[in-house]
Amino acid sequence: MVTAPEAKDNVSGFDRMPPQPVSTIVLTVSRMHLKLAHGWRAEHGGLVSAIGATLPGASWQRCRTHYSTNLMAVTPKASWPWVKTLLHSVFDQPDADSVHAQYDRIINALAEKLPKVADHLDAARSDLLAFTAFPKQIWEQIWSNNPQESLNKEIRRRTDVVGIFPDRTALIRLVGAVLAEQHDEWIEGRRSRSRRARPFPR
Repeated sequence: MVTAPEAKDNVSGFDRMPPQPVSTIVLTVSRMHLKLAHGWRAEHGGLVSAIGATLPGASWQRCRTHYSTNLMAVTPKASWPWVKTLLHSVFDQPDADSVHAQYDRIINALAEKLPKVADHLDAARSDLLAFTAFPKQIWEQIWSNNPQESLNKEIRRRTDVVGIFPDRTALIRLVGAVLAEQHDEWIEGRRSRSRRARPFPR
């Protein structure tokens, strides 16, 4: 299912989706949060329940980029640069155990001076760190929905250039080509990072 993030029926849209086999979808990524900037509310529990009912076995990753905006809203302006740096440090860790350990250290560091911020982080822990259950090689593709939003924009741009397609097959061929290009870019990006991380021979 593909929906615009601004659509008010994004959550209820799951109800119109037929239940999927357990092995088909293992993770969903979205910007959805308790209070949206579009003037309407979407309950966190409703979203997670809808995902659980429609996509058995799938977990939910809360977009780290959009969560940062939510966290900024409860953080004193003067403290935000510090808090933002701490939050970003979570995603710089080398493995899942280090990610969770750093998250704990951040909450402990903020608990006394900024208790509301610490509570906000603690409540978001499982949703924000869902990516750690997956291979590190794909973390950058799944801890935010920005890559998917960029891909959707590119698909819209390419299809707008064509305008009218002669048939469904032509549309699928073009979108498939865009997806293949993106896949190749992601694979090459992982190879480049792997080469940079490889120690120099002595």
